[in-house]
Amino acid sequence: MKTIQINSIIFFFISMSIVSCQTSQDSKVLAVQGEYSLTKNHLEKHLSDLSAAGELSKEEIQSEKLLLIAMFKEAPEEILASLEETHTMPPTPNPTPDPAPNPASSNLAAGHQQVRAALGTDIGQMQFDTEKAQQFRTFMANSLLSSGSSSGDGSGGRSASNKIQFCADGSYVEYRSAHLGISVPGMDASGYDEDQIPGYWEVAALPNGMQIILLYSTHHLMLEDYPTGLLPFFVGQYAQDFVALPNGDGFSRTMNYCN
Repeated sequence: MKTIQINSIIFFFISMSIVSCQTSQDSKVLAVQGEYSLTKNHLEKHLSDLSAAGELSKEEIQSEKLLLIAMFKEAPEEILASLEETHTMPPTPNPTPDPAPNPASSNLAAGHQQVRAALGTDIGQMQFDTEKAQQFRTFMANSLLSSGSSSGDGSGGRSASNKIQFCADGSYVEYRSAHLGISVPGMDASGYDEDQIPGYWEVAALPNGMQIILLYSTHHLMLEDYPTGLLPFFVGQYAQDFVALPNGDGFSRTMNYCN
Protein backbone atom coordinates (compact mmCIF):
# COMPACT_ATOMS: atom_id res chain seq x y z
CA MET A 1 0.00 0.00 0.00
CA LYS A 2 2.23 2.77 -1.36
CA THR A 3 1.81 6.48 -1.10
CA ILE A 4 -0.09 7.68 1.94
CA GLN A 5 -0.86 11.40 2.02
CA ILE A 6 0.32 13.10 5.22
CA ASN A 7 0.26 16.72 4.10
CA SER A 8 -2.33 17.77 6.67
CA ILE A 9 -0.07 17.03 9.65
CA ILE A 10 3.25 18.36 8.46
CA PHE A 11 4.14 22.03 8.69
CA PHE A 12 6.32 21.80 5.64
CA PHE A 13 3.29 20.76 3.64
CA ILE A 14 0.72 23.17 5.02
CA SER A 15 -1.54 24.31 2.29
CA MET A 16 0.03 27.09 0.31
CA SER A 17 -1.83 26.39 -2.95
CA ILE A 18 -1.03 29.05 -5.51
CA VAL A 19 -4.42 29.05 -7.16
CA SER A 20 -6.22 32.33 -7.77
CA CYS A 21 -9.56 32.60 -6.04
CA GLN A 22 -11.04 34.88 -8.67
CA THR A 23 -14.79 35.24 -9.04
CA SER A 24 -17.03 37.12 -11.41
CA GLN A 25 -17.70 39.62 -8.63
CA ASP A 26 -14.02 40.32 -7.94
CA SER A 27 -11.62 39.37 -10.72
CA LYS A 28 -8.77 41.14 -8.94
CA VAL A 29 -8.51 38.59 -6.12
CA LEU A 30 -5.34 36.49 -6.39
CA ALA A 31 -5.77 34.38 -3.27
CA VAL A 32 -8.00 34.05 -0.21
CA GLN A 33 -6.94 32.79 3.20
CA GLY A 34 -9.70 32.83 5.80
CA GLU A 35 -11.12 36.35 5.98
CA TYR A 36 -8.16 37.90 4.16
CA SER A 37 -7.85 38.50 0.42
CA LEU A 38 -4.73 39.21 -1.61
CA THR A 39 -5.55 41.33 -4.66
CA LYS A 40 -3.81 42.55 -7.78
CA ASN A 41 -3.52 45.95 -6.10
CA HIS A 42 -1.42 44.37 -3.35
CA LEU A 43 0.78 42.72 -5.97
CA GLU A 44 1.21 46.03 -7.80
CA LYS A 45 2.26 47.72 -4.56
CA HIS A 46 4.75 44.95 -3.90
CA LEU A 47 6.18 45.13 -7.42
CA SER A 48 6.41 48.93 -7.30
CA ASP A 49 8.70 48.65 -4.27
CA LEU A 50 10.93 46.18 -6.09
CA SER A 51 11.00 48.21 -9.32
CA ALA A 52 12.82 51.01 -7.48
CA ALA A 53 15.95 48.93 -8.04
CA GLY A 54 15.27 48.52 -11.77
CA GLU A 55 12.60 47.30 -14.16
CA LEU A 56 11.52 43.70 -13.63
CA SER A 57 11.31 41.18 -16.44
CA LYS A 58 8.15 39.16 -17.10
CA GLU A 59 9.82 36.10 -15.59
CA GLU A 60 10.81 38.04 -12.47
CA ILE A 61 7.28 39.44 -12.08
CA GLN A 62 5.75 35.97 -12.34
CA SER A 63 8.26 34.53 -9.86
CA GLU A 64 7.63 37.38 -7.42
CA LYS A 65 3.87 36.88 -7.77
CA LEU A 66 4.13 33.17 -6.90
CA LEU A 67 6.39 33.89 -3.93
CA LEU A 68 4.06 36.61 -2.61
CA ILE A 69 1.02 34.32 -2.82
CA ALA A 70 2.90 31.54 -1.03
CA MET A 71 3.94 33.95 1.74
CA PHE A 72 0.37 35.28 1.98
CA LYS A 73 -1.04 31.75 2.37
CA GLU A 74 1.26 31.19 5.34
CA ALA A 75 0.69 34.51 7.19
CA PRO A 76 -2.04 36.56 5.51
CA GLU A 77 -2.53 39.22 8.19
CA GLU A 78 1.17 39.95 8.54
CA ILE A 79 1.80 40.09 4.79
CA LEU A 80 -1.10 42.48 4.14
CA ALA A 81 0.00 44.71 7.03
CA SER A 82 3.55 44.70 5.71
CA LEU A 83 2.37 45.67 2.22
CA GLU A 84 0.32 48.56 3.58
CA GLU A 85 3.22 49.82 5.67
CA THR A 86 5.61 49.58 2.76
CA HIS A 87 3.24 51.37 0.43
CA THR A 88 2.79 54.35 2.73
CA MET A 89 6.51 54.92 3.18
CA PRO A 90 8.10 57.40 0.79
CA PRO A 91 10.62 55.76 -1.55
CA THR A 92 14.27 56.29 -0.82
CA PRO A 93 16.30 57.41 -3.85
CA ASN A 94 19.00 54.95 -4.81
CA PRO A 95 20.78 56.00 -7.99
CA THR A 96 23.20 53.08 -7.85
CA PRO A 97 21.21 50.06 -6.66
CA ASP A 98 22.94 46.81 -5.86
CA PRO A 99 20.84 43.99 -7.37
CA ALA A 100 22.37 41.51 -4.93
CA PRO A 101 22.77 43.21 -1.52
CA ASN A 102 24.81 40.35 -0.17
CA PRO A 103 28.32 41.54 0.74
CA ALA A 104 28.84 38.56 3.03
CA SER A 105 27.52 35.90 0.61
CA SER A 106 31.01 34.68 -0.31
CA ASN A 107 31.50 33.67 3.34
CA LEU A 108 28.25 31.70 3.49
CA ALA A 109 28.03 27.92 3.57
CA ALA A 110 27.57 26.31 0.19
CA GLY A 111 23.94 25.37 0.84
CA HIS A 112 22.94 28.91 1.78
CA GLN A 113 24.53 30.19 -1.42
CA GLN A 114 22.49 27.64 -3.42
CA VAL A 115 19.24 29.07 -2.02
CA ARG A 116 20.27 32.67 -2.69
CA ALA A 117 21.29 31.77 -6.24
CA ALA A 118 17.85 30.17 -6.79
CA LEU A 119 16.16 33.34 -5.50
CA GLY A 120 18.28 35.71 -7.57
CA THR A 121 17.13 39.27 -6.99
CA ASP A 122 13.59 38.19 -6.07
CA ILE A 123 14.10 38.71 -2.34
CA GLY A 124 11.26 41.16 -1.65
CA GLN A 125 11.58 42.44 1.92
CA MET A 126 13.70 39.55 3.13
CA GLN A 127 16.82 40.65 5.03
CA PHE A 128 19.58 38.04 4.94
CA ASP A 129 22.58 39.73 6.51
CA THR A 130 21.16 41.45 9.58
CA GLU A 131 22.18 40.46 13.09
CA LYS A 132 18.72 39.01 13.69
CA ALA A 133 18.96 36.82 10.61
CA GLN A 134 22.43 35.63 11.58
CA GLN A 135 21.25 34.67 15.06
CA PHE A 136 18.41 32.62 13.61
CA ARG A 137 20.76 31.01 11.05
CA THR A 138 23.06 29.91 13.87
CA PHE A 139 20.07 28.58 15.82
CA MET A 140 18.81 26.50 12.89
CA ALA A 141 22.20 24.94 12.06
CA ASN A 142 22.37 21.36 13.42
CA SER A 143 18.71 21.49 14.45
CA LEU A 144 16.31 18.59 14.10
CA LEU A 145 12.64 19.61 13.79
CA SER A 146 9.99 16.96 14.37
CA SER A 147 6.23 16.69 14.03
CA GLY A 148 3.82 13.79 14.09
CA SER A 149 0.29 12.57 14.72
CA SER A 150 -1.67 9.38 15.21
CA SER A 151 -5.31 8.35 15.26
CA GLY A 152 -7.33 5.18 15.29
CA ASP A 153 -10.05 3.01 16.80
CA GLY A 154 -10.87 -0.66 17.17
CA SER A 155 -10.78 -1.22 13.42
CA GLY A 156 -7.35 0.24 12.83
CA GLY A 157 -5.38 3.43 12.87
CA ARG A 158 -2.77 5.54 11.20
CA SER A 159 0.29 7.47 12.24
CA ALA A 160 2.64 9.83 10.48
CA SER A 161 5.80 11.71 11.28
CA ASN A 162 8.08 14.24 9.69
CA LYS A 163 11.66 15.09 10.62
CA ILE A 164 13.91 17.73 9.09
CA GLN A 165 17.63 17.70 9.74
CA PHE A 166 19.26 21.11 9.16
CA CYS A 167 23.04 20.97 8.71
CA ALA A 168 25.58 23.73 9.24
CA ASP A 169 26.73 23.50 5.61
CA GLY A 170 23.30 24.77 4.47
CA SER A 171 21.95 21.38 3.44
CA TYR A 172 18.94 19.56 4.86
CA VAL A 173 17.29 16.17 4.64
CA GLU A 174 13.58 15.69 5.20
CA TYR A 175 12.28 12.31 6.38
CA ARG A 176 8.58 11.58 5.84
CA SER A 177 6.94 8.39 7.06
CA ALA A 178 3.40 7.11 7.45
CA HIS A 179 1.81 3.89 8.64
CA LEU A 180 -1.74 2.67 8.09
CA GLY A 181 -3.28 -0.39 9.70
CA ILE A 182 -6.73 -1.93 9.26
CA SER A 183 -8.15 -4.73 11.37
CA VAL A 184 -11.68 -6.00 10.74
CA PRO A 185 -13.21 -9.44 11.05
CA GLY A 186 -11.66 -11.65 8.43
CA MET A 187 -9.01 -9.16 7.29
CA ASP A 188 -5.87 -7.52 8.63
CA ALA A 189 -3.85 -5.16 6.47
CA SER A 190 -1.14 -2.60 6.94
CA GLY A 191 0.97 -0.29 4.83
CA TYR A 192 4.08 1.78 5.36
CA ASP A 193 5.52 4.60 3.29
CA GLU A 194 8.80 6.47 3.78
CA ASP A 195 10.54 9.16 1.73
CA GLN A 196 13.72 11.21 2.02
CA ILE A 197 14.01 14.64 0.39
CA PRO A 198 17.43 16.34 0.30
CA GLY A 199 17.92 20.03 -0.39
CA TYR A 200 19.31 23.34 0.83
CA TRP A 201 18.09 25.87 3.38
CA GLU A 202 18.56 29.55 4.24
CA VAL A 203 16.89 32.01 6.60
CA ALA A 204 16.03 35.71 6.56
CA ALA A 205 14.43 38.31 8.80
CA LEU A 206 11.36 40.35 7.83
CA PRO A 207 10.56 43.98 8.71
CA ASN A 208 7.51 42.90 10.73
CA GLY A 209 9.73 41.03 13.21
CA MET A 210 9.14 37.50 11.93
CA GLN A 211 11.73 35.09 10.58
CA ILE A 212 11.42 33.08 7.39
CA ILE A 213 12.97 29.74 6.49
CA LEU A 214 13.51 29.03 2.80
CA LEU A 215 13.84 25.44 1.60
CA TYR A 216 15.13 24.69 -1.89
CA SER A 217 15.13 21.26 -3.50
CA THR A 218 14.91 19.82 -6.99
CA HIS A 219 13.60 16.51 -5.66
CA HIS A 220 10.50 15.41 -7.58
CA LEU A 221 8.33 15.40 -4.45
CA MET A 222 9.15 19.07 -3.85
CA LEU A 223 8.65 20.02 -7.49
CA GLU A 224 5.22 18.35 -7.57
CA ASP A 225 3.87 20.97 -5.13
CA TYR A 226 6.33 23.84 -5.73
CA PRO A 227 7.53 24.00 -9.35
CA THR A 228 10.27 26.52 -8.53
CA GLY A 229 11.68 24.18 -5.90
CA LEU A 230 11.39 26.95 -3.29
CA LEU A 231 9.23 26.56 -0.19
CA PRO A 232 9.09 29.56 2.19
CA PHE A 233 7.42 29.44 5.59
CA PHE A 234 7.28 31.83 8.50
CA VAL A 235 8.39 31.47 12.10
CA GLY A 236 6.46 33.49 14.67
CA GLN A 237 8.71 32.56 17.59
CA TYR A 238 11.33 30.02 18.57
CA ALA A 239 13.11 28.77 21.68
CA GLN A 240 15.62 26.09 22.61
CA ASP A 241 13.14 23.22 22.24
CA PHE A 242 10.50 24.44 19.77
CA VAL A 243 9.83 26.41 16.60
CA ALA A 244 6.35 27.90 16.16
CA LEU A 245 4.45 29.21 13.16
CA PRO A 246 2.54 32.51 13.38
CA ASN A 247 -0.70 30.63 14.13
CA GLY A 248 0.86 29.17 17.28
CA ASP A 249 1.37 25.57 16.11
CA GLY A 250 4.53 24.24 17.71
CA PHE A 251 7.18 21.78 16.50
CA SER A 252 9.80 20.17 18.68
CA ARG A 253 13.42 21.11 18.14
CA THR A 254 16.53 19.27 19.34
CA MET A 255 20.21 19.79 18.69
CA ASN A 256 21.46 17.06 16.35
CA TYR A 257 24.83 17.44 14.67
CA CYS A 258 25.14 16.24 11.09
CA ASN A 259 27.70 13.55 10.33
